[in-house]
This record gives sequence, structure tokens and C-alpha cells, in this order.
Amino acid sequence: MSMNGHLNLQDSEIELIYNKKSNKKLQSSPMFGYFPETAVLTKNVRCAMPDNIRLHDTRIRRYTPQGSKWKKSDLTWKLLNDNNDNLSRSQVEDTLQQAFARWEAVTNLRFHKLEKNSNEYADIDVSFLYRFQQQQRDPTLFYGAGIVLAHGYYPNTNKGISGDLHFYDETTFTLGTTKGINLLWVAVHEIGHCIGLEHSSVENSIMYPRYKGYMGEKFTLSKDDILGIQSIYGIKKQTTTMKPEITTTTKITKTNPTILCSMKGAVFDELSGITYLFNRDKVYMIDQWLKKVNGPFPVTHFLPNVKSVDSAYINKKSEVIIFEGTSYYIYSSLSKLILVESGSIFKKFRGLRNDTKHIDAAFLWPANRKTYLFSRDLYYKFSDSNFPHRGYPREISKSWKNAPTQVDSVLVWKNKKTYFFKGSKYYRINDRGEVENYYPKSISGSWMQC
Repeated sequence: MSMNGHLNLQDSEIELIYNKKSNKKLQSSPMFGYFPETAVLTKNVRCAMPDNIRLHDTRIRRYTPQGSKWKKSDLTWKLLNDNNDNLSRSQVEDTLQQAFARWEAVTNLRFHKLEKNSNEYADIDVSFLYRFQQQQRDPTLFYGAGIVLAHGYYPNTNKGISGDLHFYDETTFTLGTTKGINLLWVAVHEIGHCIGLEHSSVENSIMYPRYKGYMGEKFTLSKDDILGIQSIYGIKKQTTTMKPEITTTTKITKTNPTILCSMKGAVFDELSGITYLFNRDKVYMIDQWLKKVNGPFPVTHFLPNVKSVDSAYINKKSEVIIFEGTSYYIYSSLSKLILVESGSIFKKFRGLRNDTKHIDAAFLWPANRKTYLFSRDLYYKFSDSNFPHRGYPREISKSWKNAPTQVDSVLVWKNKKTYFFKGSKYYRINDRGEVENYYPKSISGSWMQC
């Protein structure tokens, strides 16, 4: 077994030191064959891959499968200990669940958390370790702070240390801030190694071997990451919440123009990169490259509590809120679909006019992190309370410059841009609430073929 990866600085002189000294030292070690893939710390640190990529090579390269894989689709993981960065156990476990969920959303793998006190052995043990700590369990030598972040072992034999994930506890891991190192990004990167991916030369990929700084908590896998992991485990099958008889794929083409020529109830799932399009009692799924449309599926198979959808949006907690008539439903996420809460829109969003029959569109605007509800030609703005801001509702056309007087739906997409849809047209809105130049444009050919 050859060494999977070893971290070194970008500077060519230090790389030379590694090649002449460090590598020789490592090869003399009886543990040499077990060195894992490692992540990166800063823009000036990267992994030196002995067999895969050269970051300055001008030839086109991409993802690289390591060669081993998990031989089962249901995998368990367990957080063995706590960290020293003032992150609670629940924060770390929630972060790990988010990281695993990103890969689960695009593969046929399923990850299940085991509690710390469980007697069951996990497939993937996750731990925070200090330099040279517990070397009998972890034969990898940790290097000084600022050099190594973490490492994930490849699946290899599917036993023992295979697939385990170790974070270097002398690194300051953080969440939701530019300070320190973002734990979520590192976890997503290392899990990629744990399930069989080596580094990629595609700079916008998660598996690129340099940490590029804080990118928020809602970043997605790149196309390269998805193609890489799907080359190992196959393309993800449709969600099991759909009944088998309706898991068919409909390619929307001009020969079938009546299926879908408008956008209603559109919502973007950041974990999977899929845009869900609800059209009353039907739901469609558009891939993240807007090339393939799956559906239609009956809404009742996707959302058992809902018969028809008027609109939907993702809130600050990453929950999905569905509107049906004067009722609302809150689900934990589009991937889990656990019903969290439901009730009347008049109790949830106080201040709505009594004659409101349904919510045409809803969204959380990235420009100010406020929630907006649209109904007919009026709209409301909410903060964290259940009451709208003073002076609302207001007329759509008088506040959103050059926007239509009424909308079919509003969508905040993966590029963080806000789109209004009306009929067969769509409008892109800037952060000042104005329709951008050269809009509206036709939905057909941009979002789908119809």
C-alpha cells in the first residue's frame, strides 16, 4: 500500500526539503503504508500528491477516485470526544451531520449517527487529537499548528481505522465566522477522502487541496465533486419518499409543451443543488446545471401532509416552509422531510390581511436577511417576529422597480441571486430591489425546455 497523501507547503524550496528529507524519513517508518489523505490549512498550504495531480499543470484534470470504496451503502459514524475550541458537542455533531448530508444528497450512501455511549462500533470514528496523541490508534504523525488541519482515511479494507476522520485539535475550528478555520468545510473535504476521493485539480471543488478561506455555511459540492463521488457509487436514485411506481423521469421538451412552462413554488436545496418546482399538486426536480428535469411526481408522495403547494421557501434555520391555501407546513429539510410544525398562516404570520386566500411567493432575501411574503399585488416584510414591519403590506409594483404587479413565485438560487417569475418570463432582482438590465427573459431555454 502506498502513502495516500502528505501535506507540505506550496513553496518549491520547502517541497524540495520534503522530497529529500521528510519523504526519506517517512519511508523508513514501519507505519509508512498507513499515512492518510490530509486536508489543508491556509491558502499557502496544500497536499503533495505523489500520484494524482499537479496543481500547476496546464493539462485538464479533475476528480480522482482513490481506488477503494465502501462495500455497503448504510454507514454509521460516531463522535468519540470533544474539542477544545468552545464548540459544544451538539454543534460539532450538527456540523458533521450537515457535512455527511452533502455527500448523501448526491450518492446512494446513507450516514447514520451513533450516540457516544452506544456500544455499537461505528464505520467512521470521528475524533479530535493532539500532535503525536494516541499513535497506536492513529499511526499518522500530526505536524505543528498551521500545517495540518485534519485527515480522513480512505475506505481501504472497510475495517479498523479505514474511513476514520481525525481533526487536529491544535487548530482553532470555528463556525459562522471568518476567524479560525471553518469546521464544516474541513469536514466535508475530509469525508470526501473517507468515502474514496483523492484530491481534485478543479479549483472550485471541495476536494481541491487548499483551504480557501471562509465561504459561509451554505456552500455546495461542485460539479466535479459530484461527478467524482458518483463515479464510485453511481448516480443517486430518486428519494425513497417517492413510491416506486412514480420514480420515472420526464425530459421536458418542446414536444410536450403543456407540462411546465411557468415556475410556481420554486425552492432551491443547497445540499443537493436541486431546484424543486411545485406546480399545485405536482413537483418537479431540476438538476443544478438546469439540464435535466425529473417529474412530475404527485406532491402527496413527496409531502404526505400536503395535497397542493402554492409557494415555498427556505428559512434562516434551513427549514423548508410550504404554503397551501391558508395553511403552512414546516419541514426539517428537503432531504429529511420531517414535519416540524404546521398551522394557520394568520397565526404564524400575524398582520396578514383577512382576505388573504393564499401566499403566491415567499423568500428569505440575501440582501437583508428579511422574509418576504407575496399575495396578489401586495407583499409583506418580516424580521424574526411574527409581525410584519410597520407600513406593510405594500404594492409590489411600487416597491420593486420594473417588477410585475403580481408574481407566480420567487426563487433565491445557488448564485445568491433573487428571481421573480411571472407567466413565461423571469426577472433577476439586484440588492436594491430593482430588476436588472436586459430582463425579463424567457423561462424556456434558461431554466427548462418547454
